[in-house]
Amino acid sequence: DRESREAGGGVAAMTVRTDPEGNETAALFDLVELQGAHVLEIGAGDGRLTLRYAHRAARVTAIEPFEASFTRANDRLLEEVRSQPGVSRAGLIRLLPLAAPIGDWGLTIENYQPPPGVGTPGDWQIASEDGIEALGERIVRGRGLAADDTAGRDNVALINEAMASKYWAGEDAIGRRFRMGGPERPWSTVVCIGANARQHGSSAAINPQFYRA
Repeated sequence: DRESREAGGGVAAMTVRTDPEGNETAALFDLVELQGAHVLEIGAGDGRLTLRYAHRAARVTAIEPFEASFTRANDRLLEEVRSQPGVSRAGLIRLLPLAAPIGDWGLTIENYQPPPGVGTPGDWQIASEDGIEALGERIVRGRGLAADDTAGRDNVALINEAMASKYWAGEDAIGRRFRMGGPERPWSTVVCIGANARQHGSSAAINPQFYRA
């Protein structure tokens, strides 16, 4: 049971209530030309339709405001990619190295007092299990982020060598804690140190950086 219509300006829209025959993909391809297109999908849900057409499009930007659906979409995407022949690792990451500048966050470092007038910044990233390993980035010590290291659960973090040497110079950073912001924010425990990787440019300085799940 499908309903479709053509909206103004040549933009096509489709709503699908039920599809017991599994004909959603065919209906979508009949409705709009996706080959080589730049697609903006608003309300992508768990990515069920997105993954069916993404291989045809040149670029897909899928927006989903509900966290539970967004999480299911990420899981679905990883499952799909990891099932492909020849894929040994796959993960998700907020921003690829050298792709765009990433913001930093004012940190509170447990038992660390910075010099007067000096802040404690850290470039922040979000990554899934195998997120940095799939990029070929090297783990120096500790363990990588795991599938169950979800934000707000165990509050663990992976940091780079630059962050370890800046805030825990001469010490083992594994097991140490920091938090993003002030005392109302939860502590994150360092479980891994990754090798430095350039984020902001091939000749730019490497900043302290951390990854959260």
